[in-house]
Amino acid sequence: MKKSNTIKDKDESVMEILDDYRNFYVIPEPKICSQPPENNINSSMKERSLCPYEYRINFDINREPKYIKETVCLCKKSRSHSNSSCYPIKREMPVLKKVLCDITGERYEYVKAVQSITVGCHSALPRLHHSSQYRKIFKHKKEGTIEI
Repeated sequence: MKKSNTIKDKDESVMEILDDYRNFYVIPEPKICSQPPENNINSSMKERSLCPYEYRINFDINREPKYIKETVCLCKKSRSHSNSSCYPIKREMPVLKKVLCDITGERYEYVKAVQSITVGCHSALPRLHHSSQYRKIFKHKKEGTIEI
């Protein structure tokens, strides 16, 4: 069986399509990223969202389904809090991947595969390590406790 550089064996019967970090964000960021979220009755979900998004078609001729509707985050930073960022929400989707099964290139087979698909965007604060988290209190034999 010929292997593609985007597929790795997960076990004998299922393959996993590796995430190639394609288009998580739109560059340059659209105007909506610099505007505050709207909350009026006529606002769309995209306009109210802290991390606006749009849909794109993910196409692969060697996969079933060939077309998958996928979310693309429009902004890197959340529109609500200057320190929070927008992150893609990923889910694994079962697909069938067409792979070559002979050297003549005339016969193919479909194998079970799992592909990571972006289904949404969410706002989250970055992971920070404050110095207080690394302080440890040690008992010193003669002086009681010391803080490092």
